[in-house]
Amino acid sequence: MERRELRFKNLNDALAELKTLEAGPVETTGNWSFYQILDHCAEDTETSMKGLPKPLPWLLKATMGKYMKGKMLKAGFMNSGIRGGKIEPKQGNEKEAFARLRKAIAQFQTLPDSPLDHYFYGKSTKTDCEKLIAYHMANHLGFARPKK
Repeated sequence: MERRELRFKNLNDALAELKTLEAGPVETTGNWSFYQILDHCAEDTETSMKGLPKPLPWLLKATMGKYMKGKMLKAGFMNSGIRGGKIEPKQGNEKEAFARLRKAIAQFQTLPDSPLDHYFYGKSTKTDCEKLIAYHMANHLGFARPKK
């Protein structure tokens, strides 16, 4: 099974895809379980609002973060080409992961329309930050699809 090339413009697009996937069952390609994908997307969305426990070095945000932000916003999708190491599949409660991700999205959507300091991309408008989160989710949810 190949990875799907999903494109989300905003978090409403992500919610629509989550609704489709929640109907289940879901199959994945790659190293991560569906639970891991959902959990990672929820954690990234939460972290986009509250930051990391230990902030990244300012130089990394000012260089790599700024570069990746500009590249992704220009392209309209996540095209980093960065690949992580092999991660062993981890199982967990998908219903709880769905709920956590929906809650994080709802919290983000209720934030005031003011600049955010994203943990990696730095100062961003709420609109740009939403796009970056949506692009990230599209990338990861592309590794899942409804089972036929």
